[in-house]
Amino acid sequence: MNRQERKHMPRVSRRNLPIFALCLLALSLLGIGAQAQADTVVRMRFVTGGDDLRGGNISGTGNNVYVRFLNRSGVVVEELRNGNKSLTWGGGSVNDVTLLDVGSVGDFASVEISVSDRMKNDVFEQVDNWNLDALRITVSVDGVERTLLDQRGTPLARLTAGAAPTRFSLSRVEDRCSSDADCDDGVFCNGAERCLLRDDGSAVLRQCAPANTPVSCAGGMSCSEAADRCMTTMVDADGDGARSTETGGTDCDDNNPRRYPGAAEVCDHDGLDEDCDLSTAGFLDSDGDGHNSERCFNWGPPRT
Repeated sequence: MNRQERKHMPRVSRRNLPIFALCLLALSLLGIGAQAQADTVVRMRFVTGGDDLRGGNISGTGNNVYVRFLNRSGVVVEELRNGNKSLTWGGGSVNDVTLLDVGSVGDFASVEISVSDRMKNDVFEQVDNWNLDALRITVSVDGVERTLLDQRGTPLARLTAGAAPTRFSLSRVEDRCSSDADCDDGVFCNGAERCLLRDDGSAVLRQCAPANTPVSCAGGMSCSEAADRCMTTMVDADGDGARSTETGGTDCDDNNPRRYPGAAEVCDHDGLDEDCDLSTAGFLDSDGDGHNSERCFNWGPPRT
């Protein structure tokens, strides 16, 4: 289900733009008109050993942490420059860094940690060394968490400013969907498919759940797959193959199987409108004089 409905923006005159803008702001603050989507958050905990991280100035130059997440092809899919925000991380310190609004973590295969080596105040600083004793990386979606990396050492890695990065392999996390729209099976009447979190500690973080609640329509209505909505149920009470006009069909008399669109007109004393078209009355010329019989006329329903 979950096909996105096409919405047309109303035309707004320049005179009404301020009011229209205020309305849009109010709707956005209330969360109306926007589909809620869970945010993916990556948290990193760095534990510094006996050799501190020097840091740098406010512009990000100097000796600062550079983090890159790579996919299985070695392509960078997320990165963070100056993860320490130019601050010094002293020996024995524990520092947490958070990445918000991350894309699909199902692409994460490894992470590279390095220390930048840049000029500061036009003076080339002495090369900095940093002992990283522990690194923990987790991903969280709506409170459901998976651990991508949790390693310790003395040190776990000794990083030198300007040197090649140290790469760590990450535990695989399968993120099979990111929103309900990813799970749409293209069928409306079977109900909504959902992208659901798995809180069972498995490698799968999110996956599609099939629709299990068919669309419920009010009395006298049924779900139309062609229209993607509930519609009045079509009725053919007399079994003539044409459905009643009251339920959206073309049968002008659903209590008489002789009356339906396309039925042959019969010339008789009843003047019955067999084909639901009063402008057609049939033709009968038994004596061959070229004139239609007086019995060929339409009264509509049979006369009583």
